[in-house]
Amino acid sequence: MTETIGAAQTAPDAEPAPTVAAPPAAGWWRRNRWGLLGVIVLLPIGLAAIFADSWLGYFESRPSRAVVAGAEEAVQMPTAAFETIASARLPADTPGAVDMPAGTELVLARLAVTPATAGVLCEITLAAVDGVGEWRPIGAGEYGWSPEEGLANGACDSARTEPYSVDLAFLVPQTADADLELVVENVEWFPEYLRIRLPPPLE
Repeated sequence: MTETIGAAQTAPDAEPAPTVAAPPAAGWWRRNRWGLLGVIVLLPIGLAAIFADSWLGYFESRPSRAVVAGAEEAVQMPTAAFETIASARLPADTPGAVDMPAGTELVLARLAVTPATAGVLCEITLAAVDGVGEWRPIGAGEYGWSPEEGLANGACDSARTEPYSVDLAFLVPQTADADLELVVENVEWFPEYLRIRLPPPLE
């Protein structure tokens, strides 16, 4: 007969295994820092490219690059050749002048045009070479002035295909600089436009 010695013994409870805390999750900024750095680097480059393209488009769509020609120098533009052939300055007391304001004078100019294509259009203004002052041409009959018969008045004549001349007159202050030029623009030339010096005034 088997004898049981003592009471049945139970194994002592095992101690729980120590737990290791999981490392804290990386923060959002830390997880995305390289992507953010890439954005920070590339964003100015992208914006610069966008603005550069916009500015380029702006300047390409307006007269921003001058072609400069001297007096009595023929210069070829995409649709026509131009040459200043005469100029004069008439004070307000010139015989035949009508109602010219005191302290003003008329600057007269004649511009030769040789069309390269049919239907050449252009806008012509007068400007001081030093940049102080710009004037638009007056119309036929103003202040007693009219263009010579058979010549175009104040701008290119798109109906003409053979060489012709344009007569122009500008009302300017007597203090206007003596060094003047015609500014000739045509949207087909942009961004180029023409600045062509006037010859010395006829006495």
